[in-house]
Amino acid sequence: MNDHNSELLRILYDQKEECLGVIEVAKGLLDKLECQIAIVKANSSSEPEIMPVQFDKSKMH
Repeated sequence: MNDHNSELLRILYDQKEECLGVIEVAKGLLDKLECQIAIVKANSSSEPEIMPVQFDKSKMH
């Protein structure tokens, strides 16, 4: 019984390590994306225009 438990613990530990590795990779990708976004923002001459939403007041009643 004890051997079975230690085997399960070893498997769970391996899976935890694998998950942490995946998380590290994801964090790295996020960092790269944020850098690319910053570069694109810096390269764009002007911020994109945000058009104000036009409310049709006649339809509100």
